[in-house]
Amino acid sequence: MLTQRYVEDVAVGTALGPIEFGPVTTRHLVQWAAAANDFYEIHYDKAYALAQGLPDVVVHGPLKLALMGRLLMGWVGPQGWIRRLTCRYLGFDVPGTVLRCTGTVTAVRPESGEVDVELELTNSDGARTAAGTATVRLPRRGQGGRAPVPGDDSDAP
Repeated sequence: MLTQRYVEDVAVGTALGPIEFGPVTTRHLVQWAAAANDFYEIHYDKAYALAQGLPDVVVHGPLKLALMGRLLMGWVGPQGWIRRLTCRYLGFDVPGTVLRCTGTVTAVRPESGEVDVELELTNSDGARTAAGTATVRLPRRGQGGRAPVPGDDSDAP
């Protein structure tokens, strides 16, 4: 069962994670290609990837974004919301690597329940291969345990 986090319990500098995925296998990449309908050969055909100058087949960028989303969903708890999530791809990851996702709270707005987070994805070699930002909404204690739904003014004074 997921633990519910409340905005009152969060401060700038609060750490998220880590969570890890891997080691990544070519099978993971083929499964992701099928699920995402992304059949660009650099993700599953080693000969093609090498011919493009890549070190091996490479992890899909959106898989990295999904890992950031997984970290956030576990952190906000069942009553929280992800309002915004962005990701920049900074490097390639290949099969055999473990992907590690962490985050740090950069701003807290208790009145709205919104929290800003910086996210980072590193690989087994310690290389930073993706970075992101997010805004999440957490419930306030005493408001019935739910974060206000984006666009919902039911918590307005």
